[in-house]
Formats: sequence, structure tokens, C-alpha cells
Amino acid sequence: MKTRLTIIAVFLLLVSAVFAIGILNAATNQAAHKPPMLRAQVVRCAPLARRMHQFKESFYGLIEAEREVDMAFQIAGRVSLLGSESDELEENDLVRKGQQLAMLEPDRYRYSKMIAEAGMQEAQAAMAEQSAQLADAKARLVDAEQNLERAKALAAQNAVNVRDVEERQRDYDVAKAAVDAAQARLEAAEARYNVARHDFNIADIAVQDATLPAPRDAIVAQVSVEVGQMVQPGEAIVKLVDIGTVKLVLGVVESKLPLLEQGQEVFVHVDALRTRERMLGDGGQGEGHIRRGVVTMVPPSASETGLFNVEVRLDNADGKLRPGMIGLAEVLLAERPMYVIPADAAVRDGRRIAAFFVSTGYEVGLDLGDVGRVAINVPRDVARRIYIDQYTIDKDAYLIEQAPPGAQRLVIEGQSRLADNQPVLVVSDAQASAAP
Repeated sequence: MKTRLTIIAVFLLLVSAVFAIGILNAATNQAAHKPPMLRAQVVRCAPLARRMHQFKESFYGLIEAEREVDMAFQIAGRVSLLGSESDELEENDLVRKGQQLAMLEPDRYRYSKMIAEAGMQEAQAAMAEQSAQLADAKARLVDAEQNLERAKALAAQNAVNVRDVEERQRDYDVAKAAVDAAQARLEAAEARYNVARHDFNIADIAVQDATLPAPRDAIVAQVSVEVGQMVQPGEAIVKLVDIGTVKLVLGVVESKLPLLEQGQEVFVHVDALRTRERMLGDGGQGEGHIRRGVVTMVPPSASETGLFNVEVRLDNADGKLRPGMIGLAEVLLAERPMYVIPADAAVRDGRRIAAFFVSTGYEVGLDLGDVGRVAINVPRDVARRIYIDQYTIDKDAYLIEQAPPGAQRLVIEGQSRLADNQPVLVVSDAQASAAP
């Protein structure tokens, strides 16, 4: 009897131990399958913006003078003035069209002009005198011719003798010779006048040539002579750089040369002018540093550096562009609408770029093992991570052509602390700032 009671006690003890172990295992399994608790993350969103994006290519280049010209006198002489009496000509001066660059001693040319003018006036007076004498000789010739005809008519009627006719003939011949002589003297006077007029014109041109004017707006690159120096025709006096138009020379690699064509319009940014705008107080935000240009030459072969020197003509009516300045030419290649993801809204996952978008609907469930799974869809905001594989980088943004499915509300603040499918609390939706 005692032995039986002992056996029953041991059995009950074993059953109690097994029951306790079962309860402990059940509690452990329940804790292991307990769904993780995800707290809602506070975020700020904005609609996924879409804007027209211009695909551009940029090329750096150096501004050069499109034309340089050496100014010289066409006559010999001594330089008496460089510039004007009040403003001496110096290198880097800006000169306007027609402005005096230099002058030779003008007195000798003015004296030659005065002599030629006096000779021309004397020839004019001689022409007038000979013209009057010719007119008088022609009048006497008319009278002599009439008398001769009358004498011939009377002689035919035997009213006068032959001697009278001969006398009238001699008078006519003398009058005719006087007309011929007066005509020759007049022609000689006209010839002298033409010579004097030619001398006067040459002297007048010499007086004009003694002054050297600027043919166009330009910058003085070099002054080659000094006041008092003798110069010969064609000897360089001043070198001018035309600033009405300048050219931007771009060094283009072979792979990008097909992007440029003759006649193509480009926009050139000049940092030196931007600096000037900043100094004037507009912060460099104006467009005075941007110049419109046209590609004028695409070379058929590369230079010694291996680059193709493409030339772009720039208007420089205000004279602000100077040779030696650096310009950045932008070429518009294409324009199409793109979706914009700001760079600070994107997150990196290894080498991949992703962004978080908010959608409505969050599933809460319990896994019961072999029994199954219980799930409930909670209608609240949740963040979903979407990877962006095809994109274009534009300054501080990623551009994509197609919006991912369900990607309307982009997380722009708080994304660095998010996990995929994490509930979120959206505090505000910013307005999209899509550019036209």
C-alpha cells in the first residue's frame, strides 16, 4: 500500500513538471512570434514635382579678338600728335569710330594744298579769258563768212570785181585762224586747270591722310611710335583690337564635336561680368553676364593639342567683353518633362538610390504557425521605399522620366530614420514647386 502511494506521488510530480515545462515553452513561443512594434515616424511630404528639363552640354573657352588691324599713314611725315592735345593715346584705351589716333605735321601738307588751290584758281581765270576770246573770234568769223558770201553773190552779177571777193576771202581765213588759235588756247587753259585740280586733290588727300582716324570702335593694343618720329607709308603706328564683336574659342574633344554645328545658337556665361554685377549690388543674379552667341566655325581637323578649336561669335556692343576673359558656353541638346526628386530627399542603399513615398494602408498580423496567419489592414499612412535606377543628375536633384507606381507623396523630411513599410505621421504636405 505504501509502495503504491509512492508511485502515485512520483507520477503526479512528473505530470506537474511536464505541465510546467509546456506552459514555459508556450510562453517562449508566444514571445518569439510576437510581431515587432513599429512606432509611427513623423515626416513631411511634398507632391512629386514634374517640370520641363533642358539637357545641356557645357564647354569652356577663351575670349579672343575677332579682328586686329595695324593702323598706318599712307604718306611719309613726322608724327606731331598721338591721340588729341588733351588726351594722349595709350595702350588699352577704348577708342570710338572716327576718333583721331595720330597726326603728322600738317603745315607742309596745308601749304601744298594752298599752292595747288592757287594754281587751280589761276587756271580757272585763264579758262575764262580764253573762253571770252574764243567767243569774240567766233563772232568775227560769222561776220567774215557773211561778207564773203555777199561778195560772191555780187561777183556772180558782175556787180563787184574779183579783187573784192579775194579780200573778203582773206578776211574769212584770218577770222577762221583766230578761232582755231583761241580754241587751242582754251584747251591749253583747261589742261592746266585739270593739272592744278589734280594737284589740289592730292594735296587735300594728303592733308586728310595726315590725320589717322579709328575705323571702328576698338581697344588700343599697341602704340608703336613716339611723337617726333619720322614714319614711312605703311609703317605700323597703332594696333587696334576690334571689340564690336569678339569670338569665344572652345577646346572641344572629339567625342563631343558632333554636338556643335555651324550656325548653332549658344549661351555664354562670363564670370568676370558676374563679378561686376555683384560689385554693383545685384548679387550677380542678373543676366548681364550671359551673352548669346552663334557658332561660326567648326574646324575640319584638331589643333596641335588634340582639341578642336570651335569659334563662337559674340556681340560686344557695350565693350565689356575683353580678350583673355573665360566664358562657359551652354548648348541646348533637348528639352522634355521630367519628375524631380531633390537630392536631400533621396537616400542611399549601398550603391543604389532610393526615395520614400507615403501611401495609405498598413497591414497588422499574427503568425500562428501551422494554424495560419491573422491579418488586419489598418487605414493609415505608411512609408514605402522605392529604388530609382534610371535617373539624370541635375545640380541638386535626381530627374526621372516615369513616376514609379503609387509615388505621389514624396517624403522630403524625416526619411533618414525611416524603414520600408513603416507607419508615418505626416505633419504637412508642402506645395510642389514645379518649374515651367
